Amino acid sequence: CTRMERMGRDGPGGYPICFANALPAPSTACVSYSFGLAQDWSYDIALSGLCYTYAFDPTLFKKPAKLQRYQGRQVDFYKVGLTGDGRSFCHRGTNLVSSRTLEGHMSHLGHSQVDVLKLSVD
Repeated sequence: CTRMERMGRDGPGGYPICFANALPAPSTACVSYSFGLAQDWSYDIALSGLCYTYAFDPTLFKKPAKLQRYQGRQVDFYKVGLTGDGRSFCHRGTNLVSSRTLEGHMSHLGHSQVDVLKLSVD
């Protein structure tokens, strides 16, 4: 790791990223997947200044209103989870939520690689 950079707020919700080289210039060629959002989008908003960010959380009903203020940022939201087998599952015993494998998400979005991967899931 040649450079460590924290994305998002200090404390929970922000995450360190290790870059092998200098920080990339903002680009849609850089692809980030972020799994597990809850109500804190600070990481996704910060990273979207560098990479096109795909945010996934099957427990949210829609993209939070506070993210609407960041129009022009490169963040797409999907209400789909991540599992090893791609099967739907019950969240907290009541709500059936859909999921895909990592390969399934990549195929669905037409990506052959993911440059940054964040997992904050139960």
